[in-house]
Amino acid sequence: MKFMIIVFLFAISFISGEVYNLDESSEVSISKEGSLQMSISSNPTTGYYWYIDESTLGVVTTDNLDGDYISSQSHLLGAGGSQIFTLYCTDLCVEGENTSVKLEYMRSWEKEPIEIVDVTVYIVS
Repeated sequence: MKFMIIVFLFAISFISGEVYNLDESSEVSISKEGSLQMSISSNPTTGYYWYIDESTLGVVTTDNLDGDYISSQSHLLGAGGSQIFTLYCTDLCVEGENTSVKLEYMRSWEKEPIEIVDVTVYIVS
C-alpha cells in the first residue's frame, strides 16, 4: 500500500517537482513561473474530504478545489488514502513574499470543518 503511494508520488514529483506532505509540514515553496503539489491524508469513506477555501486564493490558484484522491492499495474496507492538490502562481506572485492557503476537512453538506490546515506558501525564484 505505502509502496504504491510512494511510487505514485515519486512519479508526480519527477514530472512536476517536489510533492509536499502536509501531514509533516504546512510550509511549501513555489517559483513565480511554476506550480507545486501537496498531499494530505484523507478518508472519504467517512464522508469527510479536504477542500481548499477559495477565499484564500489570489496570489496562488488551483483548478481543482477538492484535489485528486488517491485510494489506499490495502483493499481494506474503509482504508484511507491521500488527496493531491496542485497550486499555480498568478501574476500577483512576488519573489520573496508569502501567502497563506487554507484547507478544510469537512463533509460537503456541513458548514463547519472538523480540521483546518493553514499552508504557508513561500514564493521563490
